[in-house]
Amino acid sequence: MTEKLFKQISIGKDGSAWAIGKEDSRVYRLVNAGTRALIWIPNKAGRATSLAAVDKGSAWCVNEEGQIWQLTDWEYVSNEGRWTNVPTKSGRNDAKSIAVAKDGTVWYTQADDVI
Repeated sequence: MTEKLFKQISIGKDGSAWAIGKEDSRVYRLVNAGTRALIWIPNKAGRATSLAAVDKGSAWCVNEEGQIWQLTDWEYVSNEGRWTNVPTKSGRNDAKSIAVAKDGTVWYTQADDVI
């Protein structure tokens, strides 16, 4: 068994599990590989410092540059989904952490810890 080390794990409203790799900062999603096996699949395009899962196909992330990104349509391992850069309220790359409420409202903190 290979141990994965994660710096953050987030659970979506449908129970899907997402994580950020400790060493590579990749965005991972836990998927059913059949025959009762669960495996962590990395999204090759995504890197994050903060993550908020929505459901099995979407999540919100903050990257090392302080940008907010929304990942959608990542339903299957064979695709990489669609990444959309979402500007912060300030218009600067100053996001630090992110969360999504049950109703889909997105919250983030800026580098100066203002919500």
